Amino acid sequence: MRLGLLPSQKRELDRAFKKAKAFDRFRVRTRRAFLGLGLGAVVGCAGAYWLGCRSATAKVDAWHARLPWAREFARQPIEVMVTGASTFLGVLQNAGHDDPELWRGFARLAQHALSRDDDQARLLRKRLLTVCEVVPPLPEQAPLVERLRGGR
Repeated sequence: MRLGLLPSQKRELDRAFKKAKAFDRFRVRTRRAFLGLGLGAVVGCAGAYWLGCRSATAKVDAWHARLPWAREFARQPIEVMVTGASTFLGVLQNAGHDDPELWRGFARLAQHALSRDDDQARLLRKRLLTVCEVVPPLPEQAPLVERLRGGR
């Protein structure tokens, strides 16, 4: 006995196989698209990380380039130091952690901020304390930092 297909059954099977072949082609294109997307994401993330590292290094180098200026600035009269205190403290915070000359300038600013009681002095005290939270001060600066924390 022979098993065969009716013409209508054969047409339905042919139609189903054509759809399956079309789906296989679509599946290959989709797989390639996902692989391309994954590769693009990996390359994009690596490039962004590389650029981020370069910019962080450039920022550190920029702070280190200002160290000679900050050392000279620490010897200026206190009126001049108060006007440029923000940049000076930024250099101290980012590059001059162990520089005693910069910490002497910090001490001069702190004594000035403690001797006055106006808005500018209060802001300066807050900025000085922020530096102390980020960078531990030298041991000889500890009593001065405690006075800053106490407000007087």
